[in-house]
Amino acid sequence: MQPSVGRFLVVPFLALVQGGRMSPDERPSNPDEERRKLDAALARDAAALTGRDGLRLLGLVTDLSSGLADGACLERALKIADIVLPKLSEPTDIAELHFFLGNVWEGLRTLRRAADEGGWAWDQPELVKANRAYRTAYTSEGFSSLHRYRKCQILTNIGNQFDHLGRFVEAIEYWDHALAIDPNFAMAIGNRGMGLWTYARHLYDLRHATVFVRMARAALTRALERPLEGKAGDFFHRLLARVDQVLADKEPEREVHFREFSLGRSKVEVAYRRTCLMRRLFLNPLNDLGYHTIAARDILVTPPMKVPIGEGPRFQGFFNQLKQEYASARYLFFEGSKEPPGPHFSDREVVLFDTFDYPVYGLGAEQLKLAFRMSYSILDKVAFFLNEYFRLGIPERNVKFRTLWFANQRPNDGLRPDLASRTNLPFRGLYWVSRDLAGPFDPAEDLRGCLEPEARELAAIRNHLEHKYLKLHELGFPEGGHADTDEPLADTLAYSINRTAFEKKSLKMLKLARAAIMYVSFAIHREERQRAAPRTGKGGLVPRLALDRYPDEWKR
Repeated sequence: MQPSVGRFLVVPFLALVQGGRMSPDERPSNPDEERRKLDAALARDAAALTGRDGLRLLGLVTDLSSGLADGACLERALKIADIVLPKLSEPTDIAELHFFLGNVWEGLRTLRRAADEGGWAWDQPELVKANRAYRTAYTSEGFSSLHRYRKCQILTNIGNQFDHLGRFVEAIEYWDHALAIDPNFAMAIGNRGMGLWTYARHLYDLRHATVFVRMARAALTRALERPLEGKAGDFFHRLLARVDQVLADKEPEREVHFREFSLGRSKVEVAYRRTCLMRRLFLNPLNDLGYHTIAARDILVTPPMKVPIGEGPRFQGFFNQLKQEYASARYLFFEGSKEPPGPHFSDREVVLFDTFDYPVYGLGAEQLKLAFRMSYSILDKVAFFLNEYFRLGIPERNVKFRTLWFANQRPNDGLRPDLASRTNLPFRGLYWVSRDLAGPFDPAEDLRGCLEPEARELAAIRNHLEHKYLKLHELGFPEGGHADTDEPLADTLAYSINRTAFEKKSLKMLKLARAAIMYVSFAIHREERQRAAPRTGKGGLVPRLALDRYPDEWKR
């Protein structure tokens, strides 16, 4: 039986992991008792408390206000956070404060958007602030020192939000990260099952969809065997019943097994494919399920598309190019990030000077830079594709991935009115991918709308790679940024960054480009089904044109 592909209803946010300083078993279940505790907490003067005590107060108020669905008290929690943050010096405390902030904003979103059917509003300011707060907690210096339970909460909530936004491809990796920390963390297990179900409903390959649905069932069943927070158990039970309906004639208890496939003909190819599998870099949905050799090939294509008679396969040609550029960027990243046996012959006799700041020169460093640049540029090409396919009518010269979504291509003018009516989750996911990016490196630009805490730095790196001068270093500059102009012999023209840090940012951009390409394919699948619906029952034939696979032997 095919997974349901009717009118898509966004899954409600019932599975958010809250949690202040209390464990789930310690939280009061009596509403009157909760109100008494909340009133007592709010009576305390946050300004008179130490930073650590203020943080405990913030966690308590956040938990109790969320449990009582009290928006006014959640807004009070925001004021407590403003008072407490300047008092904190320990990175772990700062990370935890951002986790609490994420919970506050998510609680406010839930209350303020209750009337929005299915959570379909494309632009939700509270969601931006919650997502950014959770991701700030995750990327902050103090995350590594948090208790494992808190780490799992943060990662699970990021995954939940990504799934809700339509970024279900990326969501799985956050849940998997949580489960790598604690394999029995029930909320990550259950939400991962929910995410696999979402993913399955957007796959055009029914064989892949069936694999995802079966794995969703296994995850939901496993989660329900463990203690769960709030109403998550009820939600997972209802979702499991829907999954069982789909699998009624497909032996749902049968385990999913993947055969072993060859990873290549040489040691280098095997190393390349193994590395890409581990980092989930193949354009293949099965790679999002983990390290499976069957996924070590880029099988994602455009689903069947209906076009006017006389129109050629232009979208397939464009998608081919997106895939090829991504695959080439991926290989450049692999080559640039591996430990070379020595200098490449192309680097010999290229006379350079030692500038006393441990600079990095060589083919490998430039391959990393090229991988970053190509990954970033793919996103604007995705915008060009979307403008044509979705018939947005934006003049070619104005098409940019960051501004595609806004009236007059200006963020200050608000979202395009026609987007609100589009119930295409992967398409909306692409919009939220665009919210990870900042504009040109302008210190005056308002970044409150960005979800990615590193958005400013990523934009600055691209700007310097394309137009100025980016310098990699073996030592120093662990956080990136410009050289200190007060240092003797400082290179004030360069944007200086540690090579290892730059490698991580290149990988981030590569993963963003991969996700965007996958969402394009899934968005086409959804759009084609919606376009076909009005023609149902009208009769007429639609001639088919099958495209042959381009042979590997023809590639140069």
